[in-house]
Amino acid sequence: MITSGSYDSPVAALLFEEDGTMSLSLTNTVKESDLETITLMTDYFQYALSREDWLLSFIDQILKTQPIDESNKDLKTSMRSHLRVIEGGKSDTSGSHS
Repeated sequence: MITSGSYDSPVAALLFEEDGTMSLSLTNTVKESDLETITLMTDYFQYALSREDWLLSFIDQILKTQPIDESNKDLKTSMRSHLRVIEGGKSDTSGSHS
């Protein structure tokens, strides 16, 4: 288990479910002062995972810094085959013009 370096027991866990969802599990010992930070970090992870460009950039960086072997090739192929581009965003004609 990866921990933050704290010697205390964990008070929250971010769970990655088989169906692709993510859930936050909190213990009853979590301090109110920590709850806002934990919630912010959970929101950040959800946002980061929804960014295809960040994910592809991260994978490309891993492949550049680690020796290419069969497991890396499988990772790159696997990740690219499950991603899709969602059409939308800012149009060239939208917005105000002076």
